[in-house]
Amino acid sequence: MLIVVEVGLITPPVGMNLFIINTMDRETPIWDTYKAVLFFVVSDIIRVALLVAFPAITLFLIGW
Repeated sequence: MLIVVEVGLITPPVGMNLFIINTMDRETPIWDTYKAVLFFVVSDIIRVALLVAFPAITLFLIGW
C-alpha cells in the first residue's frame, strides 16, 4: 500500500512531492523535474504490477 501511495505522490499532474522538489530549485522548470522522475515512476508501477500479479513474492518471508 505504501508503494502505491508513493506512486500517487510523484505522478503528474497531482505530484505533491514533485512540486516540493521543484520549489527547492526554482531555476529548474517543472517539466524537467517530471522527466527526471519518469524512470522511478515506471519502475514503481512495474514493481506494483509484479506484487499484485504474484502476491507470493510478498508473503514468501512470512511463510519461510
